[in-house]
Amino acid sequence: MNEKILILLLVLLSLLSISILLKLALTPGQTLPEAIHCFPDALDEFDYKECENEEDKTLEEECRKLLDFAKNSCADRKLDEKFFCIAFLQGNVKYCDCIGLEWYRKNCVALVTRNPRVCENINDEYGKDVCFKDLAIAMNDQTICSKIKNKEWKKMCMAVLTKDMELCQAIKDSEPRHQCEFMIRGES
Repeated sequence: MNEKILILLLVLLSLLSISILLKLALTPGQTLPEAIHCFPDALDEFDYKECENEEDKTLEEECRKLLDFAKNSCADRKLDEKFFCIAFLQGNVKYCDCIGLEWYRKNCVALVTRNPRVCENINDEYGKDVCFKDLAIAMNDQTICSKIKNKEWKKMCMAVLTKDMELCQAIKDSEPRHQCEFMIRGES
């Protein structure tokens, strides 16, 4: 009899622990059914439909290899970065909802939807500038760079889009300067 009670207690404690963990994984306002895709197996949702090509099997295979590389690249990231990566590669904002940091979540939505208005709704100035910078570079749109308040980040944005290494090197702040140099070298 005592053994059955002990097992029942262990099961109840396990269920309680699981429910607490599930609640911790939710972002504010998110319900459990909405958050199911926020668990680590989200990477399994990568599909190869976009790669299907009856006429060119070599192209199809290259596409599959590229998706596998992207999947592995996302897998090695921290949790918020992982969901940002998956959302961006899948083109699906539902993964952005899994991101805990508000400005980073909105940055994700802005990039996936390619909508600068989302960046405008970020309250954190640093986050807003990063959002505009990322979006401008992703869309290759210099007009979005002009919305960046921080002068060094604005220079960085323009330098990357114009591939101007001299402008990069004129940036005093080391973080945007190094990012700028890396991005220009990586594109050439």
